[in-house]
Amino acid sequence: MRRAILLFGVAACGELKLTPHAWPDAGGPDAPTDAGPDPVPIDADPRAPDAAPLTACQSMVTYGAGPPHESEVWLAGPDGGGARNLSESAGHDSIAVWSPDGTRVAFESDRDGYIDIWVAPVAGGPAVKATRSIDRILQMEGFEFSPLWSPDGYRLAVTRDDRIWVVLADGSLPTRLSDMTAESGRAAWSPDGARLAFVSGDDLWLVPVDQSASPRNLTATPTQKEDDPIWSPDGTRLAFTRASDIWVAAADGSGAVNLTPLTDSTDRLPRWLPDGTGLVFSSNREGSYKIFRVSTQGGIASRISNHTIPAGVGSGDLVSDVSPDGARVAFTRVTYNPQRQTAAGTVRLDGSDLVTFATGASAPSWSPCMDGGL
Repeated sequence: MRRAILLFGVAACGELKLTPHAWPDAGGPDAPTDAGPDPVPIDADPRAPDAAPLTACQSMVTYGAGPPHESEVWLAGPDGGGARNLSESAGHDSIAVWSPDGTRVAFESDRDGYIDIWVAPVAGGPAVKATRSIDRILQMEGFEFSPLWSPDGYRLAVTRDDRIWVVLADGSLPTRLSDMTAESGRAAWSPDGARLAFVSGDDLWLVPVDQSASPRNLTATPTQKEDDPIWSPDGTRLAFTRASDIWVAAADGSGAVNLTPLTDSTDRLPRWLPDGTGLVFSSNREGSYKIFRVSTQGGIASRISNHTIPAGVGSGDLVSDVSPDGARVAFTRVTYNPQRQTAAGTVRLDGSDLVTFATGASAPSWSPCMDGGL
């Protein structure tokens, strides 16, 4: 069985700690509530001779490890092993995302003095600035955020001056999709690459990438805010948050259904299971955030991760990704001791085999072609 690898980042302060800890017999509602020992520091030299070679489509993603105001993009196995620094710059590198074929990673970096989107090959080699042409068109340097790969891997959607731009991955042919404002990090490509869903104001909007039509409001709910749009694997539905619940609607915004209506809590960060039958999400219904699973048919959500982390501002387990085979969930664990600390983690969908690693890491994501087996 091929092994998945994590692309992850580590927070800008503190040392990188990568030895995992796991509970092989944990599971579901009866899982142990012990948060486990702190990760133990190991040699974090990205050129360590025993580090596993990382080639096309073998990893996962996050950001940061280094002195204050610096961070790096790292690659590692799903248990934190074989970690390697991918970005290696004196700047702040973060918000890393896989190309659909798993051979490249796009990320934010201020290595040139401004925040731009860069693309680095996973197998090694120099990163390329993908947003240089936007600066040329606008005739000024600026800040680009939140890279999103198109499903075909040829284009990137980015946010510049609160507007969505699409640019080829080599940095050419930039196009501003509309004059509407868009929240950075709140957009999603449709699986066919023809449309982008995004958040503007308090609503979800849809815009065709070929600009054949104007953006269309999918929700139009002036008293409730929508957020976190994410397409179903077949492109027929959108999941999103509305008023702290998880909702699913048809791709045209019709038939919206609340999947988590029964709790007075904040449910957020929905992620589809690969077969489209359900979603995982984070909820603070039991205090600090834990990971839950719910069917698209509704019903009671079942808990996946379990712990005794004290409630705090955003503390607990925050979902970031589901492995392509649907076997494991990747997440960021947030604690306060007393300062805010993060670590990357993965857990099986049944709640077993929870692993946390890499103190300072956040937003781990699976490489596109690997399974979640450990």
